Amino acid sequence: MSDDDLIPMRLQRILNRIARSIDQTEKLSIPVAVRPDEWTIQIFQVIESGRHHFSEIQLELGTARNILTDRLTIMMKLGILTRVNSRTQPNRYEYFINTDDEDGPSGQPAMVLI
Repeated sequence: MSDDDLIPMRLQRILNRIARSIDQTEKLSIPVAVRPDEWTIQIFQVIESGRHHFSEIQLELGTARNILTDRLTIMMKLGILTRVNSRTQPNRYEYFINTDDEDGPSGQPAMVLI
């Protein structure tokens, strides 16, 4: 089993789209590959399974709040996830996987500076 077999198909399509966006924007002479780490794969799988609230994701993964917050922020900046305010006072957020045709927040191409 290769490393690619461990990446959910939907996540791989999103990562491929990010890589194409980088290729087109930066006009690089070498192909770009965006590889997720284990945390990214686990977070993606938890959200894909229907757990959208921060507390549900944290409980499922058993990770510290600051680490999960950092990872979710990175995944949002890359356009993998979007965050929706599901309740105010206190604020509660839900995280959703962008659809395969979305390029990132507000439809803007996702870019990674390397």
